Amino acid sequence: MKKSDGSFSPKHEVFISEYVATLNGSEAARRAGSPAKSAANYASRLLTNPEIKAEVDKRIAARTVQTKMSAGEIITRIENQATADIAIFLKPGTLELDPEMVHEFGHLIQSIILTKDGWRIRMYDAQKALELLGKTKALFVERQVLEMLEGMEVIDTDGQEISNQSTSASFSASADRGLIS
Repeated sequence: MKKSDGSFSPKHEVFISEYVATLNGSEAARRAGSPAKSAANYASRLLTNPEIKAEVDKRIAARTVQTKMSAGEIITRIENQATADIAIFLKPGTLELDPEMVHEFGHLIQSIILTKDGWRIRMYDAQKALELLGKTKALFVERQVLEMLEGMEVIDTDGQEISNQSTSASFSASADRGLIS
C-alpha cells in the first residue's frame, strides 16, 4: 500500500495518524474520508495490511516511549489542570500573553488561537480534572452508598424488604442500570 517512494497515500496517512491518536479504527476511517456505514470494514481491512499495521505499531511504540509517565506524574498533571489559573499566562498588570509562562506551563493549555482580537487561550476542563482526581481517590464508587446504608432497612421499588445478603447485589444491579451513581 506504500507508494514507490515509501510513503503512504494521503488517505492512508490520515487513517494511520488518526488511529494512533484515537485507537479507534472506525473513527480513524471516518476521519480519513470513509463513509460511516463502511468505516468499520475499511478500518479492519487497513489494519490487516502488513505495511499499515507495521507503521501503526511503530508510531504507537514511539508515542508510548514519549509519553511514559508514572502514576504520580499523571496525578500531579491532573492536579495542576484542576487548579490552574489562566492569569499565569499573562504578563503582570496587562492582558498580553507571556511566552515564557506559556513555554513553562504549556501542558495546562488545551489550545491557543490567534484571533483578530488577540490571543484566545483555552485551558483544560477543571471539572473533568477534578472528576478524574476523585476517581483516583475512589470518591465516587458505589461501595460508599453501601457503607452509608449499613444497618438500615432497605426496601426495593416494589415495597419488598431486601435482606442484608442481597442488599449489595441489589445496589450493584441498580448502579449497573444507572439508578445509582
